[in-house]
Parts: sequence; C-alpha cells; structure tokens
Amino acid sequence: MARIHETLSFILSVTGGLFAYAGLRLNNKALRELGGGLLFSIGIGGLTLTWDRWSKRCGHHLSVVAFAHPKRLDKIEVAGLCTHSGQLVVGAVLLAWL
Repeated sequence: MARIHETLSFILSVTGGLFAYAGLRLNNKALRELGGGLLFSIGIGGLTLTWDRWSKRCGHHLSVVAFAHPKRLDKIEVAGLCTHSGQLVVGAVLLAWL
C-alpha cells in the first residue's frame, strides 16, 4: 500500500503536468509557471525523501558524512532519484521558459 506522501506526490505531479501541458498548449505563462513550480517542488521534496532514507541506512541521518560510509542504493531509492530528478529538471525548464 502506498504511503500518504507517495500518493500526494503522484497527485501533485499529475496536476503539475496537466497545468504545464495546458500552459504550453495555450501559450499561457501563468499555467506554465504553475505547472513548473509544482513539478520543481515535488522534485525537490522527493529527492529530500530519498536522501533521508539512504542517509538513515548509512547510519548518518541527513548528514554529508553518509558519503564517507556509503551503502548501495536499493531499487526504491534509484527509482526515486530518477523520477524526482526528472521532475526537478522539467520544472526548472518550465520556470525558466520565456
């Protein structure tokens, strides 16, 4: 069963994608920025949750010291990095679009 933050992340990602699509289709800057902002913020939040989980497994919760004692990323963490990095990049591009 999905956790509440995973469900909320999915709903906000779909909403952001729809706003971004409508903004691109209608050439509406406000909708583009709204969609880009949602995707960007979900990307940041998801990367933070992935960092939280991985650093906790390394024994150095939310610390840069975790890089000194790394552990391999599991499948969920790799999926989180890929998904949320993509959202972050797409959101940044949409926000920077003139």
